[in-house]
Amino acid sequence: AHMPRFVDETIGESSAPAPAGNRYADLEGFMQKPPAERWAYWKQEFARCIKCYACRAVCPTCYCPQCIVDKNRPVCVDTSATLMGNFAWQITRAFHQAGRCTGCGECTRACPVGINLALLNKSLAYAAEHEFGYRAGAALDAPPPIGAYSLQDKEDFIR
Repeated sequence: AHMPRFVDETIGESSAPAPAGNRYADLEGFMQKPPAERWAYWKQEFARCIKCYACRAVCPTCYCPQCIVDKNRPVCVDTSATLMGNFAWQITRAFHQAGRCTGCGECTRACPVGINLALLNKSLAYAAEHEFGYRAGAALDAPPPIGAYSLQDKEDFIR
């Protein structure tokens, strides 16, 4: 069960915190697959997306006054449910949630076609945690990795 760390009040009985374990076990299993197999998986998943934006509507950290998919001058993301438009939407949203997604899984639960969007978001959460030591929702005063710079940041990703 997910228990919020910083709350003023909870409704109902508090449940035991989630067991400590490897929160990235499913991601690590997925990343063991060859890149071509991972690419094929996401192509198959995103081909099913109907662009209903349920993932956006249910997400507690999706709160921009005007979402990029609602901008129509110029059109940034194709609004029709094409494979390329779906990739643009899902990847843009995932990067936008990097450093904010706490892993609640509501995006996956709300998706009417059952796309495991939490796996995509988890990959960026893993990168934020392992590259920048940042875990969303773990500390109130920690600056998010996007928009913050430290001289201690790793630079091994620069080629």
